[in-house]
Amino acid sequence: MATLQRNVQKLFYYARNAVRDVAPQALFRRRLAGLLDQARLSDGSVRARLNYYNRLQDPFAPSAGAVPLSLLPRGRSMYYYDLKEFARYFDSDLRIDFEFGDVIEVPAMPSIVKDRPIAGDNRNGVLFKLNKFRHFHMPADDVAFADKLPVAVWRGELNNPIRTLLLEAARDLPFCNVGTPKPTAAPECRKSYLSIDQQRRCRYIISLEGNDVATNLKWI
Repeated sequence: MATLQRNVQKLFYYARNAVRDVAPQALFRRRLAGLLDQARLSDGSVRARLNYYNRLQDPFAPSAGAVPLSLLPRGRSMYYYDLKEFARYFDSDLRIDFEFGDVIEVPAMPSIVKDRPIAGDNRNGVLFKLNKFRHFHMPADDVAFADKLPVAVWRGELNNPIRTLLLEAARDLPFCNVGTPKPTAAPECRKSYLSIDQQRRCRYIISLEGNDVATNLKWI
């Protein structure tokens, strides 16, 4: 049932964004001035968050490889739709730099990114809410802690040595349910897929970084 609900939500996500894409984009651009005026009236906490997301202070020019807003790549469709949701309010000839996917190094040029290193001068990474269907899906948990199974659970890809160490240390422990559902993994590391709801039936959920921050860190 959870998987069906998730698929329905994904269908509405794509349908809503497809409609926005075929609508006259000039309708969105006409609203920009009013939205910016509204943003200027926001309280200090909102401005502090914006200043954290965008730490740029000096003027800059886009790189030679910057892409016009009218030609954003659709290959990674959720990244495209999440960026286009707000980019459509601006002139389609404006160019931007961006990096889709997991970003583990600060971009050489000011760029829109989903994530960035927290150490050092990271101002070239301008944070944006990308791939939000995956990373900001936070369903309510209505199961009391006392009613959950007294075990620790983990599922994920073995794309980090720390995760492999976890399986080596804990896969045979009776109070742990850890493994990867990937069919390419070694047989002793494989466990069946568990949905978010199934994992939340356990009292303890292990979170380990993968390519960057652990995906389950948001919903747990």
